[in-house]
Amino acid sequence: MLVHGAGAALAADEAATAESSEEAFAPPGLRWNAWTLQPQLLVAAGHNDNLRLQSAGQRRSAFVALFPTLQLQRQDGDSRLNLGWRAERTTYLSSRLDDSTNTELSADGLHLLGPRSAVAWRAAGQEWHDSVGQPDPSQPAAPPDRYLAAAAGLVWRHDLALAQGASPRLELDASASRKRYRTQRALTILADADSASLIGRVLVPLAEPERRAGVELRRLRQRYPNSYQSLSHTDVRLLGLLQWEPTAEWSGQLQAGPQQRRFDRLRPTQGLLSWSGELRWQATPLRSLVLGGQREASDVPGDGADAVVGSRWQLGWNEQWGATRASLTLAQVRSHYVNGFQPRDDRLRSADLSLRHDLGRHWQIGLNLGWLQRRSSISGFDFTRQLGSVVLSTGL
Repeated sequence: MLVHGAGAALAADEAATAESSEEAFAPPGLRWNAWTLQPQLLVAAGHNDNLRLQSAGQRRSAFVALFPTLQLQRQDGDSRLNLGWRAERTTYLSSRLDDSTNTELSADGLHLLGPRSAVAWRAAGQEWHDSVGQPDPSQPAAPPDRYLAAAAGLVWRHDLALAQGASPRLELDASASRKRYRTQRALTILADADSASLIGRVLVPLAEPERRAGVELRRLRQRYPNSYQSLSHTDVRLLGLLQWEPTAEWSGQLQAGPQQRRFDRLRPTQGLLSWSGELRWQATPLRSLVLGGQREASDVPGDGADAVVGSRWQLGWNEQWGATRASLTLAQVRSHYVNGFQPRDDRLRSADLSLRHDLGRHWQIGLNLGWLQRRSSISGFDFTRQLGSVVLSTGL
């Protein structure tokens, strides 16, 4: 939940600008000079048939959830400041041990340093909950565990002015985060983590402004201070990049290159070809399809404390009919656990459908349906979950 790679704030700002033109139902907020206050509230009621993602003896319950948010924004010439607060309160009528209250405070800013340079930053802190992974499926599943987390990031972008209108782009992205579990320490102490990353990019226009190509050097330091599973490591990647700017019917990006993870002790160095990509087709102003995929080595510290090589594919569809919008997302993740104490392969499939209808005067009603299934080569790690809810939201 906490922002990862907060240095992507400039890209997020551009995406938010595009989304704001599509978000026909967003409330305008309350304005005082350069300040805008946007309070919103979403109420959901639904049913979850597997609260703790168990393979047997699943806990089922109806639930009621509140999602208040508050955004305070200031636009002042070449600078923008956002202050945010959001919370989630979920009450399970048949399993009160699984109740949770989550809160997040965030701040981000964007500052233009001239016609060709900009700096963006973001900082966030959370008190949140997530499911406790069970290394031993024979043990009873525990309720969600509470954790404290913080992250901060900064990105600097500069477009070089060269002859014949070419404008190569330089980017430097730095971020750091910290996460500490508080409740189920006997199970989740292995997932306490610190991370720091530094990313440098050079992008050159191929056909301004539609396409850019370039190279990225990424260094990530991941540390698990309480882990005996030897997962602390340094991750280095050298990636080639290709981007299609969202100014045409087709847009997307592709990055690929060698990835090397050097563990501090015991585990051998991991090396593989990692890649990620996304292709968006804006079929009409009201319809779009998105296909995405990736392959990389990563960690699953809360689910058996192991290193995995995983691949992910995702297909998304978005449509709007007047005051009604719909989105459908299908995804599949394959995970191969490597260098661990027990070989294991997982396949995770999911489907999520969302419908929203504008009732007018900044009120919306919606329906969410979700399905999640994991199949594992080890007995006891399989599960299926179905989740459905009706939501009502409003804002000023």
